[in-house]
Amino acid sequence: MPSNPAPRRQSPRPLTRLLCVAALFAAVWALLEAAVSLWFAGRASYGLHLTLVTIGFEIASGTLALWLARGNRAPPVSAAAPAAAPAPLSVLVAAYDEEAGIVATVRSILAQQGVAIEVVIADDGSSDDTVPLLCRAFDLRPSTSGIHRSREGKREGQRESQIVVLSLPHRGKGATLNAAAAVARHPLLVTVDADTLLAPLALARLAAAFNDPTVAAATGSVLVARTPSLLTRFQQIEYVRNTLIRVAWAGLSALEQLPGAFMAVRADWLTAAGGYPTQSLTEDYELVYRIYRCAAQTGRPLQISVVPTACAYTDAPGDLRSLMRQRTRWFAGFLTTLFRFRQLIGNPKAGVFGVVKLPIKVLDAIHPPLSLLSLLILIADANDLVLRPLALALFALRWFWDSLTLALAVRFARRQGAEIDLGRAGSVWPWVYVLADGVSYFWLRQLAVLRAYAWAVRPPKQWKPLRSAQASPPAADLAA
Repeated sequence: MPSNPAPRRQSPRPLTRLLCVAALFAAVWALLEAAVSLWFAGRASYGLHLTLVTIGFEIASGTLALWLARGNRAPPVSAAAPAAAPAPLSVLVAAYDEEAGIVATVRSILAQQGVAIEVVIADDGSSDDTVPLLCRAFDLRPSTSGIHRSREGKREGQRESQIVVLSLPHRGKGATLNAAAAVARHPLLVTVDADTLLAPLALARLAAAFNDPTVAAATGSVLVARTPSLLTRFQQIEYVRNTLIRVAWAGLSALEQLPGAFMAVRADWLTAAGGYPTQSLTEDYELVYRIYRCAAQTGRPLQISVVPTACAYTDAPGDLRSLMRQRTRWFAGFLTTLFRFRQLIGNPKAGVFGVVKLPIKVLDAIHPPLSLLSLLILIADANDLVLRPLALALFALRWFWDSLTLALAVRFARRQGAEIDLGRAGSVWPWVYVLADGVSYFWLRQLAVLRAYAWAVRPPKQWKPLRSAQASPPAADLAA
């Protein structure tokens, strides 16, 4: 008689993995400190010990993301739409001088399969031909009220498509999205940036996450569209790792960042949270904090999810100046939001988000200058014949771990069906970028956010798109 198969070993629970990583970090850091103290007695400076702490934090963060994502990856999804049709949804697009790419964005939304949608485009006082172009491209009824609607019986493909364009005075992105949400008809709202293209099943897969009634908001895989720029290719790899990190923290019910380029939220949660923030550099980021605060105050069950197979392709800065400005705005928005919601830090009512994630975000707030300072310390120590082997070993350790986490993030994304378009199939170029990141783009990102500390005190008031032209996503993903 054949023996019964051995039961499958259950993977550790997320909190168990978190504690294991914390213990691993503490052990490795203690060993490094002991080694430096013994072998370089009298030569190790406070700066060198600060460098050990910084590198240990970076390694622990990367390890945590990899381990959590490994235990929470979604099963492979076929090209077919979900079996059960998801609830209808409203897609909100905020536009400001977007004539270069908004028609392509709206067409990618109208081409969605397996889900009923309406599209609400709110123009925030554009000075170009964004609104006239939309009216011509989609045969909208002209109106003196500033609300332009699709004509009765207008069809895209085989189904009715409702398109609404709002012409608004310039008030900022948050206020623009609130105006769009006010006229939306469906209980599920999805924001899509005007420079973003969706794969045909992106909305159906994203909407399916809301079959769980505790899910308040969700996002998919936001990837950089195909471009020839060296800078944007590094950003392609970076966005892939960001998706892996989101999957990891979603498994702990502590995900705090959903990209506004492609995110969904229940209308009732949006209302309870007070709508989209109007006085924020990063309204998408602050909205998630508002949702957690609302859950902490009401005790309402909350889950924020990631659907890696729901792919969206967004434009990215192709030049250094635009990248620096974008990252400065993002980091300044993070700093101001963290300070604004400081009462949630360590608050047990906010769950793992308050007790674990926000203390880590406090460390993230000071990480860029510490990281750059640690690099300067290693360079200085490399000029010392005694400390040179240690300095080179620490730099190599940081580079190796950065490359490892990036490589595993790329592998994770490809298993989820995302196309990492850095070359032909089997090309070595993705791995070249992975290896080069730790000695180039990583440090550029740290430099890019230094100005954010000043922006956090006196933020600029202007909302302005940074891209110059809309790129195209990999054809394989638009077909899947």
